[in-house]
Amino acid sequence: MDERLTYFALLLGWALPPIFLQWLAGWKWLNAHRRVWLLGILIPTVWLVAADSTALGVVWTIAPNKSTGIFFGNVPIEEVVFFTLTNMLVVQSFLLIYHARELAPFWREKLSRFGSQKKSHEVAS
Repeated sequence: MDERLTYFALLLGWALPPIFLQWLAGWKWLNAHRRVWLLGILIPTVWLVAADSTALGVVWTIAPNKSTGIFFGNVPIEEVVFFTLTNMLVVQSFLLIYHARELAPFWREKLSRFGSQKKSHEVAS
């Protein structure tokens, strides 16, 4: 693999599995609150990208051979994606925890129905 894609690949491998599980568990609640979800991700992402833009070249640098070379202003796209995915994990966690009282009975019913179907299938076999 091109070493310029290593950080990007590791970033996606780190963040996408829990994001997928969050959507699997609570897509109805995340979708129902998509305005809060979107604002909760975009506002801190814009702030973090602006802060990173200010610090790049002054406080730290990113080696060109470790970056895709795609920039959002002077911020590498990997950094923008990192901030976005991190904020997604945080905002989605808060929304799902906030709705845990609704989520728990929903999943309890689904899982008990799945368990009873599995038992009845085993008995019929």
